[in-house]
Amino acid sequence: MIRINLVARHIPKVNKLIQRQAVYLITLVAIAIFVSMFWMVSAFANKSNLQSKLDVLKLEQTRLIEVKKKNAEFILKKERREGILKTIKILESRRVGPGNFLDYLNIILPIDVWLTKVTETNTNISIIGYTFSPQAVAELMRSMENSEHFSNVELTSIEKQNLNEQELKSFTITCNWDVEIVPASVPDKKGGKS
Repeated sequence: MIRINLVARHIPKVNKLIQRQAVYLITLVAIAIFVSMFWMVSAFANKSNLQSKLDVLKLEQTRLIEVKKKNAEFILKKERREGILKTIKILESRRVGPGNFLDYLNIILPIDVWLTKVTETNTNISIIGYTFSPQAVAELMRSMENSEHFSNVELTSIEKQNLNEQELKSFTITCNWDVEIVPASVPDKKGGKS
C-alpha cells in the first residue's frame, strides 16, 4: 500500500506562513519603535521650544510689571503735579499779600514821612519810620483809620532822634490789614484782562 504523507506537505506551508507573520510582526514592531522614537523626539523638541517661549513670556511679563509700576508712579506724580497746579491757581485767584497794603500805604503816605521797616504777620502790620513833625504821623494814622483797608491803628511809640544834627521823630504804628480776597484778573479771549 502506498502511503501518502499529506502532513509533510502542509508543514512547509505552515513554516512559510509563520515566517511571513514573524517578518510582518518584526516589521510592525520596528515601525512602532521608529514612530514612538520620532514622536518622543518631536515631543521633546516641542517641549524645549515651548519652554523657551515660556521663558521669553516670563521675561516679558516681568518687564511689563516694571512698566506698570513706573506707569502707576508716573500717574501719581502727574496727579500730584495737577493738584499742586490747581492749588496754585486757587491761591493766585485769591492773591492777597503785602503788595496790596504797601501800594495803598504808599498812596496815603504824607510827604515828610518815610518808612524804614514794614513787617506783616498774618493780618497784623507793624510800621516803623521817621518824620520831622508829629503832625505828619497823626495825618498818616488818620488816613489809615479812614481807610477801609486798615483797622485798630495804634501809635505804639514815638521818640526823638538826632541824625546829622537834625531832630527827627522815630515812630512805630501797629494795625490790622483787613484782608479782602479779590480774584486775580483773568485774561479774556481778546487778550485783555477782565
